[in-house]
Amino acid sequence: MGTAPNGLIADASVVAKWYLRDEDLIAEADRLYADWDGEHWNLVVPGHFPFEVVHAIHHAWRRQRLPQQATDTAIADFTNLLAAMTFVEPRFIVQHGSQLATALGVNFFDACYLRIAQMTGFSYITADAAFYRQTQSQPGVLWLGNY
Repeated sequence: MGTAPNGLIADASVVAKWYLRDEDLIAEADRLYADWDGEHWNLVVPGHFPFEVVHAIHHAWRRQRLPQQATDTAIADFTNLLAAMTFVEPRFIVQHGSQLATALGVNFFDACYLRIAQMTGFSYITADAAFYRQTQSQPGVLWLGNY
């Protein structure tokens, strides 16, 4: 696949894999990270994105998949990466994200990423298999497994 020319919407299911090394699709997530870090195309995310990623990391710690020191390091590293991301103001996505979630029968938080992709014209990449199956007919929706 190659990198996005201007930007990409990557949801928390993708970015969490940069820290949770016991999951599937790690090689694909690593390629995406290397492309983003090397090419410096824009990673655009909704305001709830950092909370979702930190929740996934913390959840892994609670399930004893990640030791405390690795958890602290992952959260610190992720916090530093946030400065390189573009956040979309909630007022631009909340109402339309809600309408999209209802129309597609998907989770509101996931629909917000899709709404940003529609607004920007950027592709949206997810590692959430169920969400991908429900939205793959939408323009620009990509599966991390194909990266």
